[in-house]
Amino acid sequence: MLMLSPDTRYLEAWRKISAKLSWDLECVGTLDRALVIQKTRSFPVVIYDCSPETEEWQQALTEFCEGNDIPCVVLTSAVIDDGFRDEVIRLRGYDVLRRNADEDEVVRAVHSAWLWKHHHV
Repeated sequence: MLMLSPDTRYLEAWRKISAKLSWDLECVGTLDRALVIQKTRSFPVVIYDCSPETEEWQQALTEFCEGNDIPCVVLTSAVIDDGFRDEVIRLRGYDVLRRNADEDEVVRAVHSAWLWKHHHV
């Protein structure tokens, strides 16, 4: 799984969850770095910590969803509304997760994306 967030504390929280659950997690702080890594290695799930107020997440979804091996992209954000969720799905994102979601919700979202990806390849 690839995790993209400029917030090192948030990345550390995901590292702890992934270590506890034995998930393989690669963490990066910039979109450019994430796109380079995704093009050279295949990740079934990409977690992208974003802000709906910027348009960068739309560009990111478009770029992550190019090519043959499209990952399930789960966006995390502190602000989520139905319009944002609808737009993410329309742009082929897999799911939206509240940034402060508890560990059970994180596990559900990642596990669901991983299963979907492996049953639809």
